[in-house]
Amino acid sequence: MQNHSFYWCFIIFLTWSVVACKGTSSDLSTDNEVIVSENVDNGVQTLTIQPALAVVWIDQLRVRTHPTLESSVVAELKAGDTLYYLYERTVHQDMIILRDSTFRRPWLKVNTKAGQTGWVFGGGVIMN
Repeated sequence: MQNHSFYWCFIIFLTWSVVACKGTSSDLSTDNEVIVSENVDNGVQTLTIQPALAVVWIDQLRVRTHPTLESSVVAELKAGDTLYYLYERTVHQDMIILRDSTFRRPWLKVNTKAGQTGWVFGGGVIMN
């Protein structure tokens, strides 16, 4: 009889836990992300996240079609230009020398103010 009481208490606790947690969601944003809008449709939550700003700190930073030095150039930027980081980056990190300093950073997918999308070497920008 004592065994059955334990099982019933466990089942009641488990049911209460599931009901109490239903409908809660975790916060998926990081400190740099700002959620612009949220839409819940048929149990699927869609978030629109405002891109983070990155500032170019070196002249002639190139926006490329792919995250390699060999890919085509989409745009050439100057120091002080602002980019929108699209929260996509390479897993690998390249080692590139910029202004006599060696940087080992990933490539970042960005949008320029002119609306061009491409990849920049992460050592050439400062995240805002």
